[in-house]
Amino acid sequence: MELSYIENLTPESRRIMGLGTKRLLVVEDDPILIRFWKRFQSHLPFYKMIIETDPHQALETLAEDGADILLTDLAMPAMSGLELIRRALKINATLKTVLTTGHMPQLVDTAMEDGFLHIIPKPYKNLKNLESFLSMLGENTGDISQVEKSERLYVWNL
Repeated sequence: MELSYIENLTPESRRIMGLGTKRLLVVEDDPILIRFWKRFQSHLPFYKMIIETDPHQALETLAEDGADILLTDLAMPAMSGLELIRRALKINATLKTVLTTGHMPQLVDTAMEDGFLHIIPKPYKNLKNLESFLSMLGENTGDISQVEKSERLYVWNL
């Protein structure tokens, strides 16, 4: 099945075909990682993936179309990923949030005031584990919900 065809399916059609209706909003400004996420989308048929390059546009998309998970880069010129997450949680307090970064030392003391923050260091080491993590996050499985109940921030070395 061609990816562009899947992207344009209605939620009802996706459900009937056994595809997920969860929405994953990816915010990334690096052209190489944008291409990565576009290709990686074929590994995530349970999500409708929306990719934004600008955090301000991502907030508009979130407000207008909603999302179940926000996955964002930390270092972006227009707005930091942490600030984006803080603003996004004001729009949707139940939004699952994932921060990706190659700058781990500066995050050691970071804590979210509201919500829970999943962190995935770059570079991604195991794409199968990344796929499994995003699947579990969307389903809110036991392992994920246990971590979210006991912590405010968790680093996943995927």
